[in-house]
Amino acid sequence: MDLRDAKQEIRTRMRAMRDALPAKERARLSVLANQQIQNAASSMGICCVGLYCAMGGEINLGSLAQAWERQGVRLAAPVTLTGHRLAFVEVTAAELDPKAGQGEETPRLEAFLVRPWQPLPEPPRSHALVAPEELDLLLVPGLAFDIRGGRLGYGGGYYDRYLAQTGPLIPRWGVCFEEQLLNRIPTDSLDVGMNAVATPLRTIATLP
Repeated sequence: MDLRDAKQEIRTRMRAMRDALPAKERARLSVLANQQIQNAASSMGICCVGLYCAMGGEINLGSLAQAWERQGVRLAAPVTLTGHRLAFVEVTAAELDPKAGQGEETPRLEAFLVRPWQPLPEPPRSHALVAPEELDLLLVPGLAFDIRGGRLGYGGGYYDRYLAQTGPLIPRWGVCFEEQLLNRIPTDSLDVGMNAVATPLRTIATLP
């Protein structure tokens, strides 16, 4: 099996595992993962953090975003741009909540922030752009990670390109369910590794 086929096999398996989780169990595990991240990052003096808006069964970072927002931490979420580019814009915790938008008090985050299949030519003017050097921590979704920091994303290369441009400037932590943390995943020279991986059960340091 070549590298591309090996990656696709893992993507298919991890999607099936994640999709099989009942909604209540996914919510419970998300809260545990949020607590793991908050505890592990408590000594970092975070002022601005890059998060993501959960989709496709990903761990929901809603409670973590709310906790950090109460502490005065600035929140940033990714925008997918043409040319497989990624940028981060400032958001609120309510905008990151997948349940937001069902009432007038919690407006839903604009769809362009969570639709990589509909990239924008430039970041939206409705949200302030957050420069890479402003981020103290970046939480990265993915379909699989390994204990060495390897990450298997969705195949678009958005995060890999963004992180390759920023270099080691931003501490980057993968976020996944425990079953998505493998001993080893196939990677190539274009795949950017994580400094740590957080699951509902643990946060492990990987790259220095």
